[in-house]
Amino acid sequence: MMYAHFTSDSVSSFGIATYSIGPEGVKENMIYSAADSIDNTTNPRFNLQIESTPTGYKQVIAGMEVQGKTYSLTEEYELVGTAKTTPIDGAWKSIRRYTVNGKDTAVAEGTQFKIYYASHVVWGGTHIDSAKRQSTAIGFGTFDITGDKVKEKNEVSSFASIRGILLDLEIEFKNPDGFKQTITDTDGLKYIEEYQRLKK
Repeated sequence: MMYAHFTSDSVSSFGIATYSIGPEGVKENMIYSAADSIDNTTNPRFNLQIESTPTGYKQVIAGMEVQGKTYSLTEEYELVGTAKTTPIDGAWKSIRRYTVNGKDTAVAEGTQFKIYYASHVVWGGTHIDSAKRQSTAIGFGTFDITGDKVKEKNEVSSFASIRGILLDLEIEFKNPDGFKQTITDTDGLKYIEEYQRLKK
């Protein structure tokens, strides 16, 4: 499970978790989350009550603690996506990110997670600049894959420059549980990310 959130004041947040389904509902175990300049690796757990609706579902998370206060969060979701499956479907964590400009390579600090499923993609990552300041970025949209080419279109993103833009990604599978993606800019600058599949 992964969520990504973007507010009107340009603050983004995301989280990724494993989940299980039992008699008491859905249990989520957060793996990692980040909001703006703060990340969280304490692995909080949440109990969700799920109710089907005509267009999707409604979930209630009771007993959420935020800055010493307890809240009950209700969210409603509409179903999107297709029944199409692809080799890239799944949850992924970046193990290396870097740019290549001619003979120069620069490693990007931070972390990134990504989920491909039902022709949709969601991603969230942290970025650390040269002054060691951390920021968070997210995106959500659709994708299509043909051979080693993936086309992503971010419907929502904290990067205004890629909202609604079709991005061409070149994918190289290392094995079924690892791939490298490359985005080549118009000036020849390459943005390269290497991912490893997350497993239970």
